[in-house]
Amino acid sequence: MSQINAPNEPKEADDYQELTALLGQVFPGYEDFAVDSVTPSITGQGQVVSYLVVCNEEAARDFQEHKEIGVEVVPSIRPNKKGQGQNLILMVEFSFDWFSLQFFTAVDGENREQQKEFARILTQVDFFIIWLVDKDKNLLKVLQVKWDKEKYQDILRQLL
Repeated sequence: MSQINAPNEPKEADDYQELTALLGQVFPGYEDFAVDSVTPSITGQGQVVSYLVVCNEEAARDFQEHKEIGVEVVPSIRPNKKGQGQNLILMVEFSFDWFSLQFFTAVDGENREQQKEFARILTQVDFFIIWLVDKDKNLLKVLQVKWDKEKYQDILRQLL
């Protein structure tokens, strides 16, 4: 698990506005994303993988109160319920001193080419950017998380 000791917190108005503008570029329409959701995005010609986590009130409070947060993104594969390939499930787990929070997202097997491209990129990147927003879509934190791509090669290769 990657340990984040000093997550980036938007403190000054200019920094906050710049980060919010960038958030809108990475996740167009994020204002409409559901609470307790995780949405992946690929930018920078496939070089940057980002996740947007929309937190409920309790989770938002936890992220604001804690400075040290462990983060792990764990992929798994499950059969698609419609019988169209397999779904790539991504669990994003945040570990605090004495508890953890888990968020899940799926890259559906129905769109095989998009899923294959996402899995391919996951085999190449070394880190993720995780954007945390509250239920009103106010930016809470931006985390850079180290990704151990070798650890999950066997799972991801099944989708290539």
